[in-house]
Amino acid sequence: AALRSELTRLQEGTKRKHKVVKTTLGSKMSHHVVSHQGKISRRHMRGTASSMASAEILAGLFTPRETVPERLLERLDDPSSHVAYFRGKQFALDLMSLCEQGQELFEKESRCLHIQSPCHVFGDIHGNLDDLHFFGENVWSKGIRLTPGRLLFLGDYVDRGMFSLECVAYLLAMKVLAPAKVFLLRGNHELRDVNSWEDYYGEGSFLTQCKDRFGAERGAYLWEVVNQLFDRLPLAAVIDHDIFCIHG
Repeated sequence: AALRSELTRLQEGTKRKHKVVKTTLGSKMSHHVVSHQGKISRRHMRGTASSMASAEILAGLFTPRETVPERLLERLDDPSSHVAYFRGKQFALDLMSLCEQGQELFEKESRCLHIQSPCHVFGDIHGNLDDLHFFGENVWSKGIRLTPGRLLFLGDYVDRGMFSLECVAYLLAMKVLAPAKVFLLRGNHELRDVNSWEDYYGEGSFLTQCKDRFGAERGAYLWEVVNQLFDRLPLAAVIDHDIFCIHG
């Protein structure tokens, strides 16, 4: 309401010199399209204190929002402060969104990747979020986009540890943010027959963790969505045409 009132006052103050043809208010920054001496021009509001005030209002309204991977990584840095989020519906939706984006990326990759050094190589994660925090503090402490070189993970992201969902979300978020820097291979625990073995792994089973977190039906659905992404992971990588990497 305040924005519309401000725009109306500006229009009334300039109507002798300009005829307002169109004002666009929506998801993008507003422009005025004006006719001046028979010419059509497009310009931003500026030049007066009132215009500056309006620009500040617009800037506040259209500040870019965090993307899903950025939001997840920020919360995964301190999950104990976001317990309700990680046990709620929004986390499940965010993870499924990452799976959808990740599938598109992995479908474009070869089953055997060819990567140039420098490249950091990481073994089993197995639901251990503390390991990812340690790597984050010591390898990509400046953020994944500013980290030189590439990161190659050899598989086994889920089962055993109690934070399989968080580990999958963490790795997918980095992949979506930097697809040319982060590479994920498939391990034997990225197979349904293994990560559904509830009798053997108990509460460490990926399927059990999904159902405990979101209920039997929704948890099983999320488990299947993640496994559909696992189906598309590459199987091996070669670094500098010399070093062959695969899950053991």
